[in-house]
Amino acid sequence: MKQMNKHGKKIKILLFAVAFLCTCVYGQSVQAAQAQKPVEKNGKNNELLRDDVAEEDILGLPALEGEEQRDFATLQLYMTQTDTDQIRLAWNEVEGADGYELYGARCNTITRRYKVVQVSELGAPTLTSWMCTGLKENTSYKFIVRAYKTERDGTRIYLVRSRCVHVPTTGGKYRYISSVEVRNQRVSMRVGESSKIKARVETSGGRLVTHKKLRYESTKPSVVSVDEDGTLHALKKGRCGIYIYAPNGTYTAMLVKVQ
Repeated sequence: MKQMNKHGKKIKILLFAVAFLCTCVYGQSVQAAQAQKPVEKNGKNNELLRDDVAEEDILGLPALEGEEQRDFATLQLYMTQTDTDQIRLAWNEVEGADGYELYGARCNTITRRYKVVQVSELGAPTLTSWMCTGLKENTSYKFIVRAYKTERDGTRIYLVRSRCVHVPTTGGKYRYISSVEVRNQRVSMRVGESSKIKARVETSGGRLVTHKKLRYESTKPSVVSVDEDGTLHALKKGRCGIYIYAPNGTYTAMLVKVQ
């Protein structure tokens, strides 16, 4: 079931403009992560553990030295296809990267937490997609990707980590967001003004796996900041891009000009 976007060409042009402002498919299973026992915390195995807690708690992966960035604009991980037993992921090339590491696991439940494990390593900057196979039908999974560069002595320096994405396999009650759209992809504001982004999503059939609602990110927070609910605040004159993305990484973008 391929993810489709009705306004593909228009959005590609817009995303190129946003990127300017910001100045290989193989198979492998993540089933190893499913075998993990519930994480003990404060001596209790049955503590409620959900995916709406801090991202570091979801992943169990602390930030590494040199890994300062963790923003959607720099490293965009997203789903391109999902089926009953496989999920295809893709991401953009990161400038200066020599390769990527992909991590994944089943999504947490109310009583169980699954720690991510390394799914694959892609040792070339142009290898930016991966097919995870051997997955369980009608099950939600989580993934992140890390970009790294290798020093002459072999030391690996991590440049950026993607946001965590959540993708369900098909064949049951779960559905996924297939596209994200905004009413106005070009907005003009004056310093001091605020404006709410009006976005909507299209989904496949079934119950939506939300984990988190739509997320918003500004490429230049000093020009335009954006709240968790999608409210824009014009801070000073300039231009910036705003990314609007879903839990599975499906996204769109808009341009904001502050006069």
